[in-house]
Amino acid sequence: PYWFCHVQRFAPMSPSQTHYSAWLFQTGFPAKERRLDRWMRPVSDVVRAHLVCHFARKTVAEDRRACEQMQTMAHQFGS
Repeated sequence: PYWFCHVQRFAPMSPSQTHYSAWLFQTGFPAKERRLDRWMRPVSDVVRAHLVCHFARKTVAEDRRACEQMQTMAHQFGS
């Protein structure tokens, strides 16, 4: 019941640079929650949002490093 939407934008700045922007939104999909879940939601939402942001940043950093490594040998491939 706890979904997030991750929007990414890649804007080319030059042949060797790309500007990356990202937004992370918590969705409002309805979910079946127990009474305790509803009562704890203000606290659990804060913790959950922090964890989702942490892992989204970690994943983006890993992707960035992989892309940068691939670009170091991109000149070897023809168009």
